Amino acid sequence: SNSDIETYGKSRLYFLCGCEEDDKNMQIKCRDGDVIQMEPFGYIMRDSTRKDINYSSLSYEKCKKKFRPEILNLETRLEIYKKCTLRNSCYTKIAGVEEGQQRIVNHPFYCHSESSIKDISQETVENLKNPIFYFTGEKFRGQKIDCDCSITSLGSLQLELFFIHLKPSTSSKVRFLTQNFLLFESSVDGITVLYTYYSYIVPEFQLEIRGMKPDVEDVIFFRLREQNRGISPAFPVR
Repeated sequence: SNSDIETYGKSRLYFLCGCEEDDKNMQIKCRDGDVIQMEPFGYIMRDSTRKDINYSSLSYEKCKKKFRPEILNLETRLEIYKKCTLRNSCYTKIAGVEEGQQRIVNHPFYCHSESSIKDISQETVENLKNPIFYFTGEKFRGQKIDCDCSITSLGSLQLELFFIHLKPSTSSKVRFLTQNFLLFESSVDGITVLYTYYSYIVPEFQLEIRGMKPDVEDVIFFRLREQNRGISPAFPVR
C-alpha cells in the first residue's frame, strides 16, 4: 500500500495530495513572502475513505485533473479556511482510518505574493491590474472603524471572493454594493462565503464599513478582474 501525502505544485497553484492511514497533522506552506488562498479557481478540498489502494504515481497534473475523492464537508473546509487564509503556513488534521483503508485527500491552495495584495485599511489611489484586497480583524482588535471603499472601471467588473467570514456582531456593519445593489444580506449567523466567482457588467464596486468593532476572526479577501483596462481604487479609512 501507499501512505503518503505531499505537495504538488506548478507556478503558484499547489495541491496537498495523497493518501494516509494514520492520524497526521499536514502542513500547507508557501514560500517566504507569500500568503495562502484556499480552493483557488474553483478547485474544492476533497477527502474520503477508500479501501487500501496504491497511489504511488501521483503528480501535479493527476492531483489537478484526476485525483478527485469526495468533497470535504463544509464545516471542515471552513475551519481550514480560517486556519490558513492569508497565512504563510498552517496545519490541517488528517484523521486516521481503520486497518485496510486509507483516507484520500486533495487540498488545493494558491500562494499569493504578500506584496501583490492591498490592505483596504491603507489608503490607495492608483490604477491597478486585477487587484486583490483584504481586511483582517486581527489588526483592529478593540477598535471601532469606518471605511468607504470605491473601485471604478471603464469596463465590466468581475468579482472573485476568496473568503469572507464576518461574525454576527460585525456582519451588519459591512455592506458590499454594486450600483447601490446589495450583494450580501447580513444574518443572525453572520456572513461566510467560501471561494465564489461573480460577473457583473457594472463600472463600480463599493465596500462600506460603518461603526465596526472587528472580531479577531473577521476576514474579507477578494479580487476584482477587468478586461484590458485599469481599475482605480480609493480606500479612505476613518
